Amino acid sequence: MKEFGPIHTLWSASEEDLGDTLKGMATGIDQCCKAADKWMAALSESFFPVIHEYLLYNEILMGVLKRRDQIQAELDSKTDAMYNKKAENGLLPEEIGKLEDKLECANNALQADWDRWKHSLHLDMKAAFGTMAENNLSYYEECLATWESFLTSQTAADITLEEESEDQS
Repeated sequence: MKEFGPIHTLWSASEEDLGDTLKGMATGIDQCCKAADKWMAALSESFFPVIHEYLLYNEILMGVLKRRDQIQAELDSKTDAMYNKKAENGLLPEEIGKLEDKLECANNALQADWDRWKHSLHLDMKAAFGTMAENNLSYYEECLATWESFLTSQTAADITLEEESEDQS
């Protein structure tokens, strides 16, 4: 899109009748390109970092869940060993109790973190999407104003041309 502005400017030099219109088009295109650049910069500053942060947090959460699954697997294997040996070893029930406590602590911590994360995610995403919507509106309003201004100038130019042609008749 950035190439179309200069193309219309060059084209206007070779067209006498359409020169002003083509220059107006080039100006409109350039202004819309600048608005698009501002819009993308705003997205890069406000929206993308929030998404990136939650993707990183998601990776950390997957690691925590893997660790919790390891504790659960260790508990399951010790429980199976205890039932298979029918309490031949007195240490096994004690280890199982410790693992159950450890698993319960991990589950509680994970649940608390999960609840806190969901609440934080909801608020952050709401703010990020709100900001993105405002940026989108600003971008489209700026482009709309540019093209409305161009059309108004063209309408005024058309009226002037019609008056000149009537005067010549």
